[in-house]
Amino acid sequence: MRIFVLENDSMMFDREVGGEQAVVVGSGDGCGISLPDSQVAEKQVQLVRGAGGDWALSVLDLRQPTRLNGAVITAGQTIKDRDEIGIGRYVLKLYLSMDAKGVGEKSGALRAVEREFALPAGAIARSHGGILKIALDRLHEMTALTTELSAVGQFEQLSDRILQQMLATFRGSAVGLCVRLRSASGLETVRGMDAKGRAIDAPALMAKLNERCTRFCYEICIPDAKMPGVESAMAAPIVGARGAMLGMMYVETAPGGGHYDANALDAFTSFAVAVAGPLDQSIHGATAARTALADQGQVFARQVQDSLTIRGMPEWPDLHVAALRRPGTTRPRDFYDLLRLANRTVAVVLARIEATGAGLPRLMSEVRAAFRAACLHADAPHVLMRAVNWLVTDGHSAWSIDLACVWFSPESGALKYCAAGDAITLGVISEAGEWRELEPCGMPAVGKAKGFGYTSKSSVLEAGEVLALMTDGVDQLRGASGEAFGRARAAECLADTAGMAVNLMLSELSQELDEFVKGGSASEDATIVLAGRRE
Repeated sequence: MRIFVLENDSMMFDREVGGEQAVVVGSGDGCGISLPDSQVAEKQVQLVRGAGGDWALSVLDLRQPTRLNGAVITAGQTIKDRDEIGIGRYVLKLYLSMDAKGVGEKSGALRAVEREFALPAGAIARSHGGILKIALDRLHEMTALTTELSAVGQFEQLSDRILQQMLATFRGSAVGLCVRLRSASGLETVRGMDAKGRAIDAPALMAKLNERCTRFCYEICIPDAKMPGVESAMAAPIVGARGAMLGMMYVETAPGGGHYDANALDAFTSFAVAVAGPLDQSIHGATAARTALADQGQVFARQVQDSLTIRGMPEWPDLHVAALRRPGTTRPRDFYDLLRLANRTVAVVLARIEATGAGLPRLMSEVRAAFRAACLHADAPHVLMRAVNWLVTDGHSAWSIDLACVWFSPESGALKYCAAGDAITLGVISEAGEWRELEPCGMPAVGKAKGFGYTSKSSVLEAGEVLALMTDGVDQLRGASGEAFGRARAAECLADTAGMAVNLMLSELSQELDEFVKGGSASEDATIVLAGRRE
């Protein structure tokens, strides 16, 4: 496995991990990967290799949040290829296919790929990075190609030029290029071209070889494909600077078009090496251009959101609290906070903010300030609503805040709450695993009705029960087929884990959400806050 460490999206260093059974990441000097930051725990996380060769992530310190692919985790997780671990301002990108023990190992995952599609007899499959035999004139051609491609800035133009050159150099009937763009982790752009230079869908055999190339870093030659319409084929990974996997390239011949061999695979692999640099440069340029065009107000709002978010959930003897926020891809919207007053009352607030530009960070800051001032004066939940409503209702009709505030006593279980708008669900999970939603308040979102008289409602949180606050971002989580996850399903998942510690309940739900959104989307922030009253 190879680990690339980035600080604020800038590469710091990379580390190859092979024989070690465990690698500790933290700010301590003795860590295998040391992150020099006081905000990072001395020992933050640990990567552990199991007997079967798989890697798992363990969280060693919960005081600072650890993110896996953007979601905060508190318990152990199995690591997949290209996962990203976020710790403070650092991101660790993991490439399991770049293993020091050799990417050609017959791991369980590779055996599964081979069972799904077995290479025809006579096929060549070798690990990337070996010695290539290249004729001198072909080496000059590759050097000239690299120079030419480096002058092509636009990714679309560059990929078309690569496809055209592949067709000419290897006399192909169809070619394909698969590139992983940095702007969308896990997303791939696939382009295909036929012998006449027309755009086509990715060849079927290319899709079957994708895992071997991009995950296990194999160079592949199939002299006799034994497939309808395909005589022979080759595929090779495109590996960029510092071993980063950029994608793969593919070429095939039609019946009667000739057979590729080991020498042709050497030439094809050298072609992939020649285009890797220009492709890497183009991807960097495209990413920089998109970043420059991004709404700077949204970027700043995300920074404000992160700075206002509690870094470590408090530990109280009579109450367990935990929170999960999955950042959306479009904009930051959610904010949560909690405090314990001198009279031992606990106050929790969760907000979903509807605003653009500078309005987002402003409203987040105002909600936090108003909430903490209300706690200082022991004001009831509805008093907070009225205060925030007075602050933000100033004629900007596009601004609004769906806001929920709950005050309760861990000793007696007495609970008071007020909810403005319908974007936040409040419910209770019993010890028996039953979900009951608190009575809706039926009041408008803050900022929609000037001078509205918000009122509080009362309930009871029994010993052993868990209070849950959830934003409608869960409704915006979409699976591969476009269906929504939804708050009702999230409530069922939480109810199924009743009896577990609240951080483990959220860990289980987080894994469920991760599986659901694979191939789908998560456009909006989705936040869940849990508070469990101990018996």
